[in-house]
Amino acid sequence: NVPDNSTGLPIVLWPTTGYAYPVLIGGLYPDQKPEWEMNLHGYTLELAFPIPIANQVLKRIRALFDESEAQGFPMTSSYRSGINLKFGKAFPDLLSQVTLTDEADWSKGVMMFDFPSYRPNNGVRYNEPFYHNLAKTLISEFPCRPHWTKNSREVLQLTKDHSKIDAGHLARFEAVRKEFDPNRIFKSIVGEMFGM
Repeated sequence: NVPDNSTGLPIVLWPTTGYAYPVLIGGLYPDQKPEWEMNLHGYTLELAFPIPIANQVLKRIRALFDESEAQGFPMTSSYRSGINLKFGKAFPDLLSQVTLTDEADWSKGVMMFDFPSYRPNNGVRYNEPFYHNLAKTLISEFPCRPHWTKNSREVLQLTKDHSKIDAGHLARFEAVRKEFDPNRIFKSIVGEMFGM
């Protein structure tokens, strides 16, 4: 369900390639339905990095794309929105992607690398090992924070294992949770993974 930019006709050959262009926000092409109404599904890797290392992170991502292509697997992003780079201002809250902490210089803001990918019905993406290697490499080599609700359990476990989540912030969040939910009625997989 990806149309050619110049003709508007569906692109039916693999791999799907498109054009790089800046957008304020993603949207539908004219006369098209959203993905979920067409039974399309995907995974998303979204990690936030401090602005001072953003260029270093992007160069590392480019190197991983080039390595994949050299192995015969050119990297593509065939999901409708493509790869998104978003930027945010740091502020002192508990668990957001832009929380100020001592582990790195987040004070200049963050770059969020948002990489959605198409998930076929069998659950195995084109060049599946690449996605796991990308997440593992970025999490192990750079200070970063996961998006709490977009990432897979595997990515959240990697961030936990690499101590990317500030233990002090988790403890403060748990104290707030105890105050407002002493009977532990509300739960989430993310909270349970991080011991809350």
